[in-house]
Amino acid sequence: MAVYRADRDWSFYNAGLVGRGNVTLFLHHDVLVQWNRGHGGGPRRRGGQRIYPDAVIEACLLLAQLFRLPLRQCQGFVQSFLDVLETGLKAPHYTTLCRRAARLDVQLLSHLRDVEDKSAVVLAIDSTGLKVHASADWYHHKHRAQGPKWHDKWRKLHIGIDTASGRILMGKLTSARTNDAQEGPGMVLGCHRPVKAVVADKAYDTVTMRSACAARGARQLIPPRCNARVSDENHHMRHQRACGQGGTVNIGPWKRQVRYHVRSLVETTMSQLKRISAHNLTSRTMHNRQTEALLRCKLLNILTQP
Repeated sequence: MAVYRADRDWSFYNAGLVGRGNVTLFLHHDVLVQWNRGHGGGPRRRGGQRIYPDAVIEACLLLAQLFRLPLRQCQGFVQSFLDVLETGLKAPHYTTLCRRAARLDVQLLSHLRDVEDKSAVVLAIDSTGLKVHASADWYHHKHRAQGPKWHDKWRKLHIGIDTASGRILMGKLTSARTNDAQEGPGMVLGCHRPVKAVVADKAYDTVTMRSACAARGARQLIPPRCNARVSDENHHMRHQRACGQGGTVNIGPWKRQVRYHVRSLVETTMSQLKRISAHNLTSRTMHNRQTEALLRCKLLNILTQP
């Protein structure tokens, strides 16, 4: 029987949850030196505009996601922190944070140990919806008033996690109309670590998705749809249907045999994302919303790392 995750150390997990309430903040000396230096590395000229490194912008936006602060309040929070440390530095303006967030390259795995880890992973993939409008919009929609349609109210966040560590390895924000199976193959092929198995639900039961898993040499733990047919491209369904009785599809024994229920871990991760930050996106443009969603994923990785 395949085992894809060891038993969790619950005392360590509980200590990690307690540690999330620790709000101790510190600034490394290298960050203070590079605070007002741009990509060129040179100091700001007299009268010139402050050019903050991407690391400073990302740190401010991460604090905004952690404490659920709008950009204006984020600027004030960071400035008060700098004043307490008597650094003499200025926090990035909220307009700067908004403008730079649109082109910020967010790396979900920032810890050196996670970046250099090249071990094979069991990749669990799923998606969740994030709201982009206030609850009052639903009232207008319900009573047929003018307002955005349902598919304009939501964005879909696709994530892939390592079931062993719980780290989010990749994430992408799309429109609500995007099908899960459309993003699944790209996530499997784009994973920077070797993939030994892919766990997903029936929505990913497509020839393209299974071909992507075969290209990575990964075991396909994807149950077939009710109307699925055996073909040359998805021949691995034979074993799943063989578990049935009387010609009907009964994949319960197959799920227990291959430990398919490890897929519930990605559901837990999506719940943690919404509990830590929020159920809705506050940014107004798609580029900023993409950055906001990825920052939430990175924040969860930071809070769950040992």
